Amino acid sequence: MVAIALLRAINVGGRNKLPMAQWKSICESLGLSNVRTYIQSGNAAFDIAKADLKSLAGRMEEAIEQACGFRPPVIVRTQQEVVEVVRRNPFAGRTGLT
Repeated sequence: MVAIALLRAINVGGRNKLPMAQWKSICESLGLSNVRTYIQSGNAAFDIAKADLKSLAGRMEEAIEQACGFRPPVIVRTQQEVVEVVRRNPFAGRTGLT
């Protein structure tokens, strides 16, 4: 299955720097495959066998802390969960939002 990890508060204002190449390497060290990152956002998509995604988020937080010295919150969702969030967007179709 495809899952997505979202990191909070990294690469902001010169703090909590996590290069995406290093983030990709951390993900691969946790047994994830086909890891893809997006710019300096901390977002990563990857293939994973069915697993406890909450446990994976904690392992990711711990691995980042060990490698980088800070522990950002990590949210992991399946591709289907993200698609459902986008589908249920209460602001979709509205105009004039700023």
